[in-house]
Amino acid sequence: MTLLTPLHCRGGAGVPGQFGHVVSKAIATFYLPLGFCPAGTPPRKGIKILPATLSHANDIHSIELESFADPWSVSSIEHEISNEYSTCLVALDDSLIVGHVSMRHIINEGHINNIAVSKAYRQQGVASLILHALINKAIRHEMIGLTLEVRVSNHAAIALYQKFGFITEGYRKNYYSMPSEDAAIMWKILPPQGCDIEVQE
Repeated sequence: MTLLTPLHCRGGAGVPGQFGHVVSKAIATFYLPLGFCPAGTPPRKGIKILPATLSHANDIHSIELESFADPWSVSSIEHEISNEYSTCLVALDDSLIVGHVSMRHIINEGHINNIAVSKAYRQQGVASLILHALINKAIRHEMIGLTLEVRVSNHAAIALYQKFGFITEGYRKNYYSMPSEDAAIMWKILPPQGCDIEVQE
């Protein structure tokens, strides 16, 4: 799969481990500081992050289609949104969905499956807002760490994750296809609830 811009990346299925306790999907809407954007680009004004619902599935699918060579189907997106062990968030500009992220809960850890931003909203800080909200939610659920996979050639995405404290811990050989490419496995150890997220400048 080919990643088209530096501000989105994709993980994949096959996460090891057993599912733990049920985590409530009810969360508050995140309104983030307009001045916050660790990637260095001021975030677009008016963007808000909130939980995805089944009514968002078609719009999420449209973003998947323009972002990935092997996008998730509408039914797969609906399944993930409905899964009690998943967290799915969307970024909205007014009523327009401009980005999304999904994370699967594995015991007390989170596996970020995919994060993508609409073409018209890329390089405007939207991915940073989404990731910031997801990390805050993981901390609220007392997760101890987050992991994801990213193409080794996607240096900009890797740099973005590093700014949020993700560290490359290993690689998966030929993890991606179209074209075939290795994946970097990145991890972030989360602080206890109530602590601030550290972002490298």
